Amino acid sequence: MNKLKYIIPIGFLLFGACTSPEEVAVPDSEDSSVQFRVTVGEGENALYESEYFKEGDEIRIFCPVNYSTPNFKDEGSFYTYEYTSKDDTLGAANYPFKFSAVGKGFDWRTLTPTAIYFPFEAMHFPGKEYLEEVPEDQDEEGALEKADMLIAYRRQLLSERGKRVPLTFHHAFAMVQVKVKLPVGDNPAEGPFPPEAVQSAYLRSMLRAYEVSYSEVIDNDGRRTVRVSDADDKTEAGSDRRKNVIMRRTVSPVKTDDTGARYQEYLFQAIVPEQSLLNEGKDFLYFNVKRNDGNEGTTLYKFVPNKAEISLKAGHRLNLSLAIDAVTHEVVVLTAILEPWSKAEVGMELVPVKPKTQP
Repeated sequence: MNKLKYIIPIGFLLFGACTSPEEVAVPDSEDSSVQFRVTVGEGENALYESEYFKEGDEIRIFCPVNYSTPNFKDEGSFYTYEYTSKDDTLGAANYPFKFSAVGKGFDWRTLTPTAIYFPFEAMHFPGKEYLEEVPEDQDEEGALEKADMLIAYRRQLLSERGKRVPLTFHHAFAMVQVKVKLPVGDNPAEGPFPPEAVQSAYLRSMLRAYEVSYSEVIDNDGRRTVRVSDADDKTEAGSDRRKNVIMRRTVSPVKTDDTGARYQEYLFQAIVPEQSLLNEGKDFLYFNVKRNDGNEGTTLYKFVPNKAEISLKAGHRLNLSLAIDAVTHEVVVLTAILEPWSKAEVGMELVPVKPKTQP
């Protein structure tokens, strides 16, 4: 494993390091370094995430003293651990993942526990950088990964001192995912939508900054509350705290089904902190769509939730099934599924809705 030089300033002992000048006696023959193994999610979700970490991925770990607030931003306030697959011995899956310290790491002899356990707080930034707010344009290369953040909390009992510490990571934010299968026509007679019709999609007036609640009491291996601040959540659409978040767009080549009809599939994804939706989600999601109408520009289609309950929840994915109204240019929800963040994807047809007969 490549070793990186890691310098820990003296201030580390004062601001958040889980260490103490009083060392616990440990036999010289004992390996006193703290080792970690990592999983992502629980149950079926964990099974999907068993290939989440890649060679060189890092996690930041903080061990609070006297309930100090974790600091994952400033060097010297946390230790960095790196995943290297060659250190795993569990077969091809390399799961649970084992992480080794980059330079110096935690030492059991200098950890300061509470009365009954050693507390560990951890974060993983897939974008390799500390994240204060999610990116505004997540269609840029690598931006969706930079919008993700995983969080873990572990209480290691004193009786488990010296054992490898298991960390269960959870996705801290909410994902919105829209999978679209759109019919394709080269002219109006063949259909209203040309190839590459859906040019872009965005989440309107979203909050991008977040807060982590470290004062709450949670279950061991649980996920701390991560969402926007109460003050931000009360702001209106015109607030400078709110921005349109452009979703990542993935599009397939034009395909032909068994009936000879041509179609194209799109996948739109964005990650944002948990927050309340403005206007009950009626101004939440917009699409820019080209049509076979002779116009070089795009038509803006708006998502309308009707009576469906639309919400953003940390650690969950909102999958939407929609239909476009070709007259009103509104995107109407057919189904909305909020489920734990996992590999599950929901297909949906994006087709014109027959306009209602006017009275």
